Amino acid sequence: MATPEKRTPLVSSSASPATPASVSALLSSSRTTTLTSTITRVRQSVQIGFGSEKLAVVLDIGSSYTKCGFATEPSPRHIIPTAVMRDGKAVRVYDPLHPIADDEQKELLADFLFEIFYKRLLVKAQERRVVVCESIMCPTSFRHALADVLFSRLQVLSVCFVPSHLVALLPFAVESALVVDCGFHESAALAVCDGVPVLKTYTCAPFGAKAVQSELEFRLVEGGRGWVGSALKPVRAFLGLADRPLTNEINVIDECVLEDIQVRTLLAGRPPVHNGKTVTADSIPYPLKHTPPGDDQPQTMMLELDHKVRCNTYDVLFDGRYFEEQSMATLILDAIKKCDRDVRRDMAENIVLMGGTCLAPGFRHRLLSELKRNVEMPQYQCLKGKTLERVMLRAVATCTGKPTAGELAFDTQKFKAAIATKLGVSQDALHMFEVEQQGQLVMCSAELDAPFDASPLKGLEVPGKKKYTFDSAEVVKESFSTGLDNAFAFHTSPFPENCLTWVGGAIFGALDILPERSVARDVFNEKRTVPDWTTIYADADPATPAQPKLTK
Repeated sequence: MATPEKRTPLVSSSASPATPASVSALLSSSRTTTLTSTITRVRQSVQIGFGSEKLAVVLDIGSSYTKCGFATEPSPRHIIPTAVMRDGKAVRVYDPLHPIADDEQKELLADFLFEIFYKRLLVKAQERRVVVCESIMCPTSFRHALADVLFSRLQVLSVCFVPSHLVALLPFAVESALVVDCGFHESAALAVCDGVPVLKTYTCAPFGAKAVQSELEFRLVEGGRGWVGSALKPVRAFLGLADRPLTNEINVIDECVLEDIQVRTLLAGRPPVHNGKTVTADSIPYPLKHTPPGDDQPQTMMLELDHKVRCNTYDVLFDGRYFEEQSMATLILDAIKKCDRDVRRDMAENIVLMGGTCLAPGFRHRLLSELKRNVEMPQYQCLKGKTLERVMLRAVATCTGKPTAGELAFDTQKFKAAIATKLGVSQDALHMFEVEQQGQLVMCSAELDAPFDASPLKGLEVPGKKKYTFDSAEVVKESFSTGLDNAFAFHTSPFPENCLTWVGGAIFGALDILPERSVARDVFNEKRTVPDWTTIYADADPATPAQPKLTK
């Protein structure tokens, strides 16, 4: 049983009751800030929501780690391994590659959730609603087992399952994006258009952090070296694998050690080039312990993590030779290719990355370069589009004073009307009319159907909230691409990528619609099932409040 954490009391038990003078002295002392922050944490630990209902518990159960906390908070309270101890060994609670029997799955979930509620969060499950962030391809058996444990054993008020790819957009306040989840066992991409996940664009690949760790172990055993005392020995001989054939699944080095090396030393980006030469990364020593068979004393080797190990291990995610021409870049391009033509560019310009694997240094830069390189492949020629020419009007006006954003927005229509009148064309002929401000300068641009003389615009005065005078104007021909060559862009996350889904679930759990979108305990006890997008109710009654209504 876990030892309870020691907490410093607000007031010592041996102190005498505080008098008004002593209270004043306490509040005026340097401990005021510490006392105030402690009281704030105590109040937050009560977790009282709107009215008399307490804040919901938000769970993001991943195959490697689980994030748990309360709604309305900016970060999870705890990030713990998704495992429970059995006979001194950690047993994974959720493993999509190795399904577990229903009875055993429920027992594991019961112990795991009991630890979260009563040892980590320190709340009564009977008084809380629960928000579970899940993948849309989560196995139905695990989903029902989780709901059964929450309702039958923990007696929670209600449970709401939210799609992880959808709620990951809530911190960005955007409705359309291509969400890429780089997980532990697999990576998945899904397009979300106007707040609706497009299921036909779901693309999955069997690589993630686990593939990086397997590649790291293979590289260390194959060619790694280290110091044992004053002798330099191969890692393969140190681990007793000299006579064993090498495979991609060695499973000799502990997973925690591989994860620690991955997080602390590996680089995902390409090494920079200076004066025509590749800059090599410095070697980093790392202690590796191993207990030989028949020996009780572990031996220690000081590994040398050289440039090849640190910079080339992440190639397993970006080089298609490892997984039948699949990589992170092709995963994203395949998902965009499945989208309708009119939203492909929007998806390429709004890519959201989530998952702990994305936190590797240089991951985004490497992925961007791989996207630009792989889009030239023959199977993605439909994404390149064509190079066309267009006629653009560029005009610059000077303002008497620096206009505000509201004043410039008000005067935009006057700009368009004055330009069209001076040139003798209709306002409809000025396509994609835009106004941009830089100090006292205002730049106007518009796409035209045909070239014409723009010299009459020089000296044109436009009265509005401010007085504008055009200094220069020209009509130029520009070439542009209708494809995705230079359209790829990533959203900068305001939160760590590994907690992005949980933060979205915390935002959703703070909304007033949570009770309506949740499955209540009495409803589950009656139907013994949880509605899903794959569920079809043959005898659905539209008048039942618990039955979700489907609208076309």
